[in-house]
Amino acid sequence: MTDDLVTLRRLADAYGLAIDGGDRDGLLRLFAPGAELAIHNGDGAEPVAALAGERIAAVIDMLADVYRWTFHFVGNHVCEVDRDRARGTTYSVAHHYLPYGPGGGIDEAQVIRYEDEYVRDEAGWRFASRRLRRLWSETRPATSAGITLDRVAAEAAWRR
Repeated sequence: MTDDLVTLRRLADAYGLAIDGGDRDGLLRLFAPGAELAIHNGDGAEPVAALAGERIAAVIDMLADVYRWTFHFVGNHVCEVDRDRARGTTYSVAHHYLPYGPGGGIDEAQVIRYEDEYVRDEAGWRFASRRLRRLWSETRPATSAGITLDRVAAEAAWRR
């Protein structure tokens, strides 16, 4: 049972990494045949988008059309396993970087709750369905500047 919980958590983490990395094939491998990804605004009953099968990978294109980068931070993950099926809830704060705005860019941080159904098949645990609920968002200025080092301090540290 503990192994299942760890594997299911890793599945939730892998979803964020696939989205952020633009890994269409990797994202599709996380979903069982016939699975659906439904995107909702808040607790709305009807999804604003529902993607099934190969179309699930279109979420990567949807995000890339608007944002320069995304960064999914996966938090709470709770699920109940019943043999080869499981249900769970995953919390995430997903940062979406727009390359324009005050100071150079905008971070749109979206608070998301995923309602997941999982199935274990010959490929292991995968999503049978994933319901994404965008609860609210916050925008703030952001920059994509590189790391600045104090050259004198850095050189002293490298000589040690």
